[in-house]
Amino acid sequence: MALGLILSAHGAALAQPIETAAEQAIIMDAESGAILFEKNAEERIPPASLTLLMTAETVFDMIKRGQLSREQEFKISEHAWRTGGAPAGGTTMFAELGSTVPVIDLLRGVIIQIANDGAIALAEGIAGSEAAFGEQMTLRGLEVGMTDSNFVNPTGYEDPKNYSTVKDLAVLARHVIRTYPELYKLFAEPEFTWNDITQRNKNPMLTMSSFQVDGLVIGGTSINRLGMVTSAKRGDLRLILAFYGLPSKAARLKEAKALLDWAFGSFEAVRLFEAGETVGEARVFGGEKSYVPLVGEGAVIAFLEENVVKGYHGRIAYEGPVVAPVEKGQPIGNLEIVRDKAVVQKIPLFAGESVGIGGFHGKAFDALIEAVAGLWY
Repeated sequence: MALGLILSAHGAALAQPIETAAEQAIIMDAESGAILFEKNAEERIPPASLTLLMTAETVFDMIKRGQLSREQEFKISEHAWRTGGAPAGGTTMFAELGSTVPVIDLLRGVIIQIANDGAIALAEGIAGSEAAFGEQMTLRGLEVGMTDSNFVNPTGYEDPKNYSTVKDLAVLARHVIRTYPELYKLFAEPEFTWNDITQRNKNPMLTMSSFQVDGLVIGGTSINRLGMVTSAKRGDLRLILAFYGLPSKAARLKEAKALLDWAFGSFEAVRLFEAGETVGEARVFGGEKSYVPLVGEGAVIAFLEENVVKGYHGRIAYEGPVVAPVEKGQPIGNLEIVRDKAVVQKIPLFAGESVGIGGFHGKAFDALIEAVAGLWY
């Protein structure tokens, strides 16, 4: 069935984009990965304390794999204490020099208190140094689908080689929410006490009443370019918001509320395809098959504005042909929702099956098709 017919059958169109004071921003559906709104989402930013989300995910992954236990203890070195603890004057869990702290409590410090001493202690305990842990974080980022991020330390302390994008951070947040449901609950804990010092959760979004916010992290640079990665639910819909470049804490909170209010109030989720259902096909070059079916990561969901009819359609966009071999689950492209010739939503598509490398005749035939096609364009 043609995508345009599927979309038109629902009789709705997408909302006009909201204006935002953020320099970079993205709103993503947590279930499907659909992008509802973006502004400079792939521009590099210095992630500052937003880096702690990658620090936490790297530790979560090791716990899930059985490479690390929650009860395992790491020592607070002089470097961790002096660079990230009370003497540094930044956010800290006030861990004592030379003490040992269980991994789960270091995570609570990192997530709830934005504790730099906790982040450094995790890095040193796991990898031996901040730099080595930064390399591990970067590799993990690639594994979870972050395409333009590099980490050199676990705290986000400013360094020109420490960068990410709001799109990558939203991808990371979605992965954390979907992969570690129990550990994700740490982000919503209201307070944490360590060394007889109780600190409230530093995420101001947790007190929002118009929707249910349950994570993730705030951050910003020394020149007041503040940002946030947050997730909120209203009914069955969960959205992820990542943005950067606000001048003050008040402006950051106001912008987060405005963007989420707009997103929750503007869209109705419409399931276009169920999980595993073929959305379309992509041409494969040099494969044992000429095409690979494309599917969503779970159900394919479009977000449509109520009470506005006509004027939009869907199309599959990818850079192709895709070169064999193709692995099942490999990212291929996007289902783009188009209105007035503008792409207003992108839903990631993946290979629905693996396609191996074909024989000589198949490759020669593909080359012939490409050569003939070249005469027409």
